Parts: sequence; C-alpha cells; structure tokens
Amino acid sequence: MSGYFGDESRSVIYDTIPKINIEEIKSSINDIRDKLKKGLTAKDLSIKKWIDIRNILLDLKNRKKIYLNEYQFKKNFGYHTCAFCIAASDVYRKKNGELQTNKDKCTECPLAVIDCCLNENSMYNKFLKDYGKFSIYCQDHNNIQFLKVIIKDTTRIIRNLRKSKNILYSNIIYS
Repeated sequence: MSGYFGDESRSVIYDTIPKINIEEIKSSINDIRDKLKKGLTAKDLSIKKWIDIRNILLDLKNRKKIYLNEYQFKKNFGYHTCAFCIAASDVYRKKNGELQTNKDKCTECPLAVIDCCLNENSMYNKFLKDYGKFSIYCQDHNNIQFLKVIIKDTTRIIRNLRKSKNILYSNIIYS
C-alpha cells in the first residue's frame, strides 16, 4: 500500500513502510509539566526529545519507518513541546505575569543563552528550514542528501542542549 503524507502541495509518496507511532514519543505540555514536577530536568527531557527525533530520522535513513511531514513535525515536536520552553514560560509567568511576546520566556531559558530557538539563525530554525526542504524535495527517497543534513542539525541541537545549565524547575515553580 502506497500513500501520500502531508498536504497536497508537499506530499511525498512512499511504498509500504511501517508508520511511526507518534504517540509513543510525543509529549503534551501537561505530560512535560508532570515530569518536571516529579523532579526530571528540562535539560534531560529536551535531550531525550531530540534523541528520539534523531532516531526517527535514522530509522528513515535505514528505510524502516516513514517520515513526518513539516506540519506533523511542528505540531508534535515543535518548540511548544520543549521542556525548556514550558518551564521557562511558567517561571516567567510566576515572576512577571502573562507573556507579552512569545520571546519573553527566553529570558528564563538556559538554552537561550547558548542558542535562542526563536532567533532566525538558531539551530532549531535551521533544522526546521532543512526539514522543510527534505519534506518538499525528497521525492526520490533514495536521495538522502537532505536527510543527512537534518540528522547533523539534530546532533548540533543535542550538543547545545548538553551545554546548557541544568535547572531543577520543580524547586522553583512546581513546589
């Protein structure tokens, strides 16, 4: 069984390949908050998330699983599901009230000191741009050029996450 994935303008046809079970690896904002309340660190949760993303891409490279189109990726793994973003937003709200701009939370994010995800030239935005190219131009799934680029992007994101400060948010906002 072949199928189209993505909207019609960005569809990619693949032969029968087992579909990724997104439910196994995605987390909702409430799931992440629960883990932070239990004492897990935003750094560890974020690193795990990006290792999972890299593993999805490596599985695709080995043609074991099917990729998520750009919309599916942003919906399930975008910055709004980042433990750092969620915790930083909660810290900001506790100190200052509601966010006035989306970037306000970055003042409380240890990763933003290294590489602010919302900046145009951040590794996160580079990944999104490269992932978008992959989802548009990989009509020939034997061509893994774009896939190699986004796998490198995930490795750089993980490296930046490992450099960030490890803050136990459960003591700051969830106690």
